[in-house]
Amino acid sequence: MNYNDLIDETSDDKLLQLVKNGNIYTQIIAIRFLFEKDRDSGTLISHLKKEYPNVCKFVNETNHIENDYIFQLNPMEFFEIPLSYLNQLKIFCNEKLTN
Repeated sequence: MNYNDLIDETSDDKLLQLVKNGNIYTQIIAIRFLFEKDRDSGTLISHLKKEYPNVCKFVNETNHIENDYIFQLNPMEFFEIPLSYLNQLKIFCNEKLTN
């Protein structure tokens, strides 16, 4: 399994459905996938940075691993994101990725 192939094969529509209907953790992961799919052009993340700089910082830093070991509580139970950030991300993704 190749990570880039997996990302490329996942449709934006499917990810947007997860953003709309998933739990908070799933929504953030789906949004991160949407930004990862745009990795070559970087357009999506640059628009987010201009429109919602604090949200962009949060998305970039959340789940970003730089160390060899990571310890965390179960993110399905204890994952936190400010709801205002989540709402801004949903609005942004719907505006930029839906026709």
